[in-house]
Order: sequence, then structure tokens, then C-alpha cells
Amino acid sequence: MVLDNWGDVRTWTALEPITSRGPSGIGFVNFSDIKTLQVQAPIRTFGKGARGFNLYDGSLGAAVFDSIETHGDGSIGVQLSRPLPKLTITHDLSTEGGEGLSLVKGVQTTLKAIALSIKPGGALGELHVGGSISTSGDDVVSVELADRVGSWDVPGGVRATGQGSDGLHYTSPGAAPEGITVSSQHGTDTQQIPPRPENRKIACVQRADVNPVLTVGRPPAAGLLPDIAGPILALQRRSTPPLAARH
Repeated sequence: MVLDNWGDVRTWTALEPITSRGPSGIGFVNFSDIKTLQVQAPIRTFGKGARGFNLYDGSLGAAVFDSIETHGDGSIGVQLSRPLPKLTITHDLSTEGGEGLSLVKGVQTTLKAIALSIKPGGALGELHVGGSISTSGDDVVSVELADRVGSWDVPGGVRATGQGSDGLHYTSPGAAPEGITVSSQHGTDTQQIPPRPENRKIACVQRADVNPVLTVGRPPAAGLLPDIAGPILALQRRSTPPLAARH
């Protein structure tokens, strides 16, 4: 990371260019609270999984950047996981790369070089980009929306120029933007993507007098795992004789 915040900041201003070279680098990442962030020079990252700006945690009132560009597979331009009332990029937001590994919160994760990624919980109030939002890598998407954007101001539009790359994907919570141009040279301009299903968790409690036995291919007992198809895992209860009866 070039710049990262773990404290409480009223105003953070960066005057010189922010450049990261190497895998999994980040221009600026926030984990705590900032009222106003101003980066008055370009953010540039070079390397696999090297991202431009991440709002992972905490809060941020407004962020202003000169421009953000990333060069490398898996290098996301801007990713929001927390609400941000206002995001301004004076010039362009761009990425150059496809899919690759990046170190995310200590875990190697496969990412695509998306220019703007808004995750669930990362609602954006206002978006202002003076130039364009663009990707040039293959099999990526320029804008990924899994939450809402209140208003869009992007005169240069959203563009994808790589092979098999799309302009914009959105799920049901994130409506497709209006009033901006979205284009893809070798893919789909705008596409609605069904939200990913949440992983379902099953809790098992073992009693001291019950030995669980794993059985494959037998019907479950009434009310046990009613929504699992295919091979069925059932628990068969086998009583254990009391200690007094053992020899």
C-alpha cells in the first residue's frame, strides 16, 4: 500500500503522484474514518492485483481524485464496500489487464481488472468523472454494480475495448444508469446479472449419547435437510449403552 488510513482524519490531501509497483499494491485504502480525501495528482499502479482505491471499512464523506489508472491482471481501479456519499475523479478512471490473483485481506483472491466495482453495501450517492471509465483487458467488465448509485455524471461514458469484455453489469439492487453512454467493442454494452446466491450454513449438534453415522443415498428423516438435492447426507442415531453396562 502506498497510503492507507487506520485512524480518524478530518481532511487528507495528497499533492504528488501516487505510484505503486509490484503485485497486490494499492494506491489508497481506507479502514477507518475520513471526512474528506483529496488526491490532487494521478494514482497509478503497476503489477498483478495492484488496485487504485479501496473503501473496505470505516467511513468516508467525500473523495476527490485527479485520475486513477491500473496496469495488471486483477487490478481493480475503484472498489467500494462501504457507502460513499460523493466520488469525484477529475479526469479518467481506467484499467489495463484481465483476470489475476490479488492479496485481499490476507487471502489470495482471483479478481478481474474492473474499472469501477461497487459491492453490496457500497452504495454511492454521487459519481462525477470528468473523462471516461474504461477497460482495455480481455474478459472483464468496466463497471460492476451490486448496489445503488444515486446520480451519474460521466461525459466520456463507460467503454470496454477488450475481447469478450462488457461495458456494465448490474444486479437487481443496482439499477442501470441513465443519461450516460455505455459501449463495448467486443461484448455486451449493458447486462443485468442475477445476484450470487448466499452460502447456506447447516449447524449440527452432537449429543453425548448419540454417535453420528454418515449415510449416502438414503432419504433423510422428516424435516432433515429438505432442500438438498442429489446425494443425501443423513444422520443415523445409534444409542450408546450406559457406562454401568460396559465391561
